[in-house]
Order: sequence, then structure tokens, then C-alpha cells
Amino acid sequence: MSEHVKDALLATRDLKGTDRLVILTLAAHANDSGDAWPPVDVIADHVGCSDRTVQRTLARLVDAGRLTVRKVAGRAPRVYRIVGTDDGSAGEPSFVYFIDYGPTVKIGYSKDPVRRLARLKELEGRKDLRILATEPGGEDWEAFLHKEFADCRVGKSEQFLKVPALMAYVDSIAGGAL
Repeated sequence: MSEHVKDALLATRDLKGTDRLVILTLAAHANDSGDAWPPVDVIADHVGCSDRTVQRTLARLVDAGRLTVRKVAGRAPRVYRIVGTDDGSAGEPSFVYFIDYGPTVKIGYSKDPVRRLARLKELEGRKDLRILATEPGGEDWEAFLHKEFADCRVGKSEQFLKVPALMAYVDSIAGGAL
């Protein structure tokens, strides 16, 4: 049994029926980082219910804070992560942040992005830095995003050119505020 399934079994002891089965199905499909993106019809087949029931269950679990969902430009329509089963969401939460560095965007993670921004401004003597967006996630999600946008990465740094795909993703998590 995978570690993701074991963790999900423990994290969902309070859930019943379809809610628990959907989370266990996601755990069974999770990659090493804990991210899963099975299509709704695959989840429905595993759980033994309709596609519509899976859609309602996923929405309910996201609303209840039991799942996070991300839309990743150019990849799977939705990437799910079970809350409370990885180091980025259990205990004190971590956040992936996107900091405006002029022509580039720094993608990093921290438990306190505002404090991290202040430290970067101090270390680099740059008062123009600002947080564009944050989202729940830790080191694994940061690594996933670094791979996702590797084609616009500046060397081996955590900075990425402001290409349309990256900025569309940042805008989508910033709620269209950019």
C-alpha cells in the first residue's frame, strides 16, 4: 500500500461513504509529491458512482478544506492534493509565493511569505519587490511549478521570465487581480 493511501486512510477517519472513497482514490493516483489528476470518470469508476456524484463530492471536499485544487496551464485540467497528508499542509501551513522581480518572477515557498519578502528586500537592497500571489503548498509544490515552467527559468535560480503561461497562472491564483 502506498504511503499516500496510508496517510489518506488516517486523515479521513472522520469521513464516510463517497467522501472517503473519493479521497482514497485520489491518494491511490497521487504522484510522489502527493498531487493527483485522475479524470472524473476514472474516479467514478473506482468509487462506483456517477460522474456528477464525483463532481459534487470534489466540490464539497474542496469547500470543506479537505482538498486543494489547482489548475495548471497546459497540463491536467485539475490537480488535487489531500489536505493534512503532506508536509506542506499538515501542521503549520506553507505557501508557494510569486514575487515580482521586474522582468522575472521568483517562485519560492515559506510559512510566512510576507516575512520572506521583507528579508529578500533587506538582503538584496530592493524596495521594488512585491508579492504577486500566494497559494497553499510547500517544497513539493514549488518543485512541481519549477518543472512546469522550466522553459522560462533563468539558469538554476528560482526566477522565471514573465512569459504569458506563467503570468496567466499567477493571475488565476491572484483572482484576476493582476
